[in-house]
This record gives sequence, structure tokens and C-alpha cells, in this order.
Amino acid sequence: MCAHKYPVVTKVSTSNGDYPITSFVTQEIFDSAVAYKPDPDDLFICSFPKNGTTWTIYILHMLRGGCMDFAGEDNLSKYYACMDFIGGEKTKELAQPRMIQTHLRCNQLPINDTNKYVFVARNPKDTVVSFYYHTKGFDFYEFSDGKFDDFFDHFVDGKHDFGDYFDMVPYWWEESIKRKNVHFLLYEDLKSNFECELEKMAKFMGEDCHESLLKNDKAKLKAIAEKAQINTMKKNLNKFMPRKRPDDLPFVRKGVIGDWRNVLNQKQSQLLDDKLKEAGKKHPGFDRLWDNYREDL
Repeated sequence: MCAHKYPVVTKVSTSNGDYPITSFVTQEIFDSAVAYKPDPDDLFICSFPKNGTTWTIYILHMLRGGCMDFAGEDNLSKYYACMDFIGGEKTKELAQPRMIQTHLRCNQLPINDTNKYVFVARNPKDTVVSFYYHTKGFDFYEFSDGKFDDFFDHFVDGKHDFGDYFDMVPYWWEESIKRKNVHFLLYEDLKSNFECELEKMAKFMGEDCHESLLKNDKAKLKAIAEKAQINTMKKNLNKFMPRKRPDDLPFVRKGVIGDWRNVLNQKQSQLLDDKLKEAGKKHPGFDRLWDNYREDL
């Protein structure tokens, strides 16, 4: 039985106070991650948890010329580093050019004007639902029998691992406005207009990447669009998340826009609407990012 009302996380010390992070991350690992000195060709894939991180990594892996299929024991996790979970020193052991995944805030990362950073963001309502099912499926959260209402409160208070959604995602959005080497994309845009967003990512990655995507009558673009379909990925989940999860709580669950309607009540929905508006006052324009999806939100 679940022994905790809320998912188990740990806290590490930062210059801005305690920071909640996944329970197996030590202070040493965290310090090593934030002290990481990137090589010029390191690519950072950044996000709040359950915002399409693995999906985006797979797309970028293929865009950079990586394999589209994984044979035998091969899987996607061998081609990128989860720097938050292993630290900077272990990240350096990955062969170049590296893909580095992180859920850290932009002021915690070794951000610069040289490396490329791709940030993917998902609306907060679908995020909280997906994050809830995510925590129930990993034993280190000790939350297998946890209730959604309790998790929702935990999410709104920013007490789960990687802290407050509304204190993390808006800053990355503002960073993308200030820096040409930060590409901010919406999960919803990627779902709704995949090929267009794929082209934008390829252009961001560089002229050679974009040309490769479009040559031979867009052969690579069409192949990536097929391989990166959520239903296609679901058929080979062990290639994207080797860690075992319960069959009824797969790592890639639905991947749709608007699933929150099946879980959130009216009060919870309104609270997240209010939180988004508050974030928009502090970060003008952030609350309008999902205007094209009002019917879903």
C-alpha cells in the first residue's frame, strides 16, 4: 500500500534556498549538474516534467542523423544524458555530440550564447494529470495508491520534484525571447501541426539539418513524422523507457490535448486558469501562449 499522502521527493540546497528534486538525486549529483561546463556542440533538451520531453528527444535524435529504430538491447536512453539524475561528470562520459536532457530552471543551468537549447512546454492542466500518472507508476515516489486531489494540491504548491511549473516555464519562455539559441515550442503545436514544427526545429538546428530534412522530396521529414507518432512509439515503449512500469500505467499514456477534462473538477480547472493569469501578469504574454487551444483548455 502507498505509505504517503504525497509523492516522496528530496530537497537539495541552492543559492536560492531548498529545491525539491527526485528522491534518488543527491546534493552531490545536483551540484555536479549545475556546475557542468558544456562543450560547444552539446544540445540541451529542456522541459518541465511530463511536457513531451522524451518525444522531443527522439525527434531531435532523428533530426541529427540518429537511428530511427532500435535493434536488440538498443534504446533511446543510450543516446542522451539525464543530467539532473546523473550529474555533470557522468554526462561528460557520453560521446559527442551530446544530447542533454534537463528539467532544471534556466537560472540553474550553465546557459550561454553558444549552445543550443530546445524547450518544450505543455499546458498546465494536461501537465498535472500526466505528472500524476507518472508518479504513480514509479516506485521511488512511493505513491502507487496516491489520490489525484492530493497530488493536485502538491502540484499547485510547487512541492513536487522540480518545483513550481509557474515559476519555471515562464522564465524559459522569456529566455527564448532574449536568446536566439533557445527554441521554445508548445507540445500542443507539435501535436497539431507536426511537420511545420519539425521544420522549425530543423531550421533552429542549422542549415545542414534543414536541408537534410527536405531533400529527396522530404523523405526524412516523412520518415520522422511516421516514427514519432505517439501510437507508433507506444508499440515499442521499452525502447523509450527501459525502467519497468505497471502495464496499466505506461510511460507514454495518451499523449493527447485536453485529457484533463476526464480528471480535473471545475474548481481545480479554475485554479489553474487563475495561476496562468497570474503568471501572465509577471511575464506578459505567457498566459496567451495557448490561445489557439481555448476549446481544449
